[in-house]
Amino acid sequence: MAVSLEGLLSSTSTPKVTTSAVAVAAAAAAAAQIRSVQIDSKGSGHKPEWDAYWANGGREYDQRGPSVALQELLEVHRWLLPRGRCLVAGCGSGYDALYLAKRGFPHVLGIDFCEPAIARAHKLVEAAGGASALAGKLLFAVENFFTFKPLLRFTIAYEYGLFSAIAPSQRQQWADAYARMIVPQGSLIVVLFPLIHRGQSPPYQVTMAECEHYLKRYFVLLRVDPNCRCIEGQEGNELVSKSSEVSANEYSKIWFNYWDSGTTRWDMGDVSPALRELIQDKKWELPSGQGIVPGCGRGYDAMFLACPGLRMVGADLSQLAVDAASTIRDSMNIPAEMADFQVMDFFNFDIPASQYQVAYDYTFFCAIHPSMRADWGQRYAQILSPGAHLIALMYPLAKAEEDMERGPPFLVSEDDYHRVLDANFELIHIDPKCQTHKTRVGEEIITVWRRK
Repeated sequence: MAVSLEGLLSSTSTPKVTTSAVAVAAAAAAAAQIRSVQIDSKGSGHKPEWDAYWANGGREYDQRGPSVALQELLEVHRWLLPRGRCLVAGCGSGYDALYLAKRGFPHVLGIDFCEPAIARAHKLVEAAGGASALAGKLLFAVENFFTFKPLLRFTIAYEYGLFSAIAPSQRQQWADAYARMIVPQGSLIVVLFPLIHRGQSPPYQVTMAECEHYLKRYFVLLRVDPNCRCIEGQEGNELVSKSSEVSANEYSKIWFNYWDSGTTRWDMGDVSPALRELIQDKKWELPSGQGIVPGCGRGYDAMFLACPGLRMVGADLSQLAVDAASTIRDSMNIPAEMADFQVMDFFNFDIPASQYQVAYDYTFFCAIHPSMRADWGQRYAQILSPGAHLIALMYPLAKAEEDMERGPPFLVSEDDYHRVLDANFELIHIDPKCQTHKTRVGEEIITVWRRK
């Protein structure tokens, strides 16, 4: 059943503010009946004071634009975020929510418990001329973060200032709320501010250690940038990107389930045309020794590369995949000594003393979570000997920012590979016009990297 963006809100939530003046007034009247939320015992953080702050223009902390730290994360560092439902908690005037919607996030919901802030957010969208263009993609609502109960959880959540706006005594509740609202493998981005002492009333001083203390029960830290860009006068911001914690075993279950259910849509039933073209048609010379194909599946590529001078190992997490590959190998009368298939965790296995001289990676880089890509590059640097060749068939290539969807498989770009390989590898061959499967035309680029 299709669920609209409005369906993200529960039927018991406070009224949503729409762009009509009548609806705004009605929502404000209804919200006025909501019990004020006491943030600290001194009363300095009472909801009425925040309402008054926003009603008076919200000048002290309103950035008058999207967070430059958020822009840097997405536009400069090109941090890959899962696409899906996005929550901006404590959205204020709505600049960050509007920015994310314009960046192509399909369903963005900005919430704030101050109706004057939400009214300002709607005025912002109208002033930007995006009310009609963003219809169904961007929504603002008056909601209490701690009691908000969406019908569907979010793939990504972002906040700037909420952690410092609430009382320190509420910080565990803050973490609990995010854990309740974000899907497994989803992402949470927090811009911490202020890191310097500013008095006894909100925003309260925050530290990275405090943030991590409350989130570590549910989340694993992926990135910290203490030198992120900030607007003038707000020096000391600290950007924290986190992703819902999923252990290696839990992540592996995703692939076990695919194999158990027979859902192996990525399996094309033959050797990759790009690899066949590289070796057979272009006569690419590979080093002799032993090679490895992580995420080998049914092993077509590993068996193709195996030859008297090159012993191949096909590795996969799934026993079903390894059994299927071994059966195909035996039916083709390929000696097991030439093409061996093993259940193996690429990131955690004993590296042979001679290391590997060849590696082939296809549909493996895109299968792992983007947060694991740096480890992927480091692992290849560990297992490949100097001068070894890493053949990386890039797939599926992202055609545009809007095409980024939640995986696996996760979309990739050439820059994604350069970012994690350039330190230890040299790109010695690239063919953006390589042969491909008919259903993957324009989605693949074959490359060869030499271990430095």
